[in-house]
Amino acid sequence: MPVFHRRFIDSKSRKSDPDHLRSIGPSIPVEVAVTDLLAANLTQSGKSVPQSHSGYALVDTGASVTAVDEDVLKQLGINPIRTIELSTPNGTQTRLLYPAKLLFPGTPLPPLEFASIVGVNVKDQGCLVLIGRDILRHMLMVYDGTGGYVAFSF
Repeated sequence: MPVFHRRFIDSKSRKSDPDHLRSIGPSIPVEVAVTDLLAANLTQSGKSVPQSHSGYALVDTGASVTAVDEDVLKQLGINPIRTIELSTPNGTQTRLLYPAKLLFPGTPLPPLEFASIVGVNVKDQGCLVLIGRDILRHMLMVYDGTGGYVAFSF
């Protein structure tokens, strides 16, 4: 089982920095890309495959589903496939679902392809992706708040 871990260390004291983990949250480097099927279709049609977008995925244990920043999905030229009713702290919203692929560069974690992933505005939270419980149910996550350490495996 591949494992990705991050320990936050204060650069001056060289000791664990739990406050840095608290401010950033449990996050993983991520790339959002078109699915392999869409990439193959684009290539077969003589069109170029859009370059993936890089950033961070933040684990959100309060989210039942994983969400990707909708602007990124649109920039990749991915067309929505259907809608979903999504409950948020601000009430219920109708959101679009898109096929997409998540990669985790610099980690041993395998890529994940989604037949449908919800598009929302997450860039205001400083990330490209919110990892919800739909992915967490397949993962082991260790969050050591006092040690400034987080680890993920799936």
